[in-house]
Amino acid sequence: MGVLAVAAVVPVYNRPRVVIEALDSVAAQTRPPDELVVVDDGSSPETARRVAAWIEASNGRLPTRLIRQTNAGPAAARNRGAAEVNGCDLLAFLDSDDLWPQDYLERMTQAFERNPSAAAASCDQLLLDARTEHSELIRRDVAAPRATSRILAEGAPGTPNTVVRTAPFRAAGGYHPKWPLGEEFDLMLRLSQHGEWLYVPGAPVVVRLGRAAAAGEEGHFGKLRPDPRRIEAQLIEEFLTSYVPGRNGGANGGPEPAERRVLAYRWYKAGRQLARLGKRHEGHECFRRALHWRLGYFRAWWGAAATVGFRNGAGGNRAAP
Repeated sequence: MGVLAVAAVVPVYNRPRVVIEALDSVAAQTRPPDELVVVDDGSSPETARRVAAWIEASNGRLPTRLIRQTNAGPAAARNRGAAEVNGCDLLAFLDSDDLWPQDYLERMTQAFERNPSAAAASCDQLLLDARTEHSELIRRDVAAPRATSRILAEGAPGTPNTVVRTAPFRAAGGYHPKWPLGEEFDLMLRLSQHGEWLYVPGAPVVVRLGRAAAAGEEGHFGKLRPDPRRIEAQLIEEFLTSYVPGRNGGANGGPEPAERRVLAYRWYKAGRQLARLGKRHEGHECFRRALHWRLGYFRAWWGAAATVGFRNGAGGNRAAP
């Protein structure tokens, strides 16, 4: 297979200084992207001004476009960037506070060129806490002809360290803006049904935890949500009951036993998180959902019993399981 064209897509919201660091890591690639699209998702004018100045200073070394839109969230911003790409075979998404190692695009495109059936490829992450400077290397190997079961068990391998083939990305429907968080988990589950998933060893992508907040800029939107586990349970349930071929009323009658155990566990964790936040009625409903998928799940029975009859803000301080 011939040389593949790759586009880099960088969404940004109110991170005028931090995004420049991310863009510098794109410009430093040993294999530059064929296109770079920056999507300003309704930021204050300072973000667009600084990105435009960076583009001007690059003197055309990278074919870069700045797209501005009304604030619609990270999923919609990534989709907009992907839609603006002109004929590239691969899409590489970089969050505005993260950094690519210099040979990232070179390694990833070569992996796709060697594996024409691959829908996605991931490499490792180096999690770097901007407050403590503590770092942790995370292996992101979900490689498989169908990586669905590994992503269900281990979570999404990550957006800034994953490159996707454009055609499967579009066939999977892109990111779903309806999810207030977990949109990458949702997409990668769907994408895993469209081809092989590769693992590419080498230098990790640097995921900088708290870097934007430390710079006095917008932090991670997910920190504003108190119920991430419930959202994860909802999106996994929707995926297994409506998206996976043959699972929506087909001959096999729905999710398989191992998948039902995953659903029960996810709903149980959601219930426990909500109960500990004092949202015992909502937690009770999650425990009941866990029992829908695994009737013999003792801990879910215990959780349901511990929260029965409660309403938010009522019932004293009874502990969740």
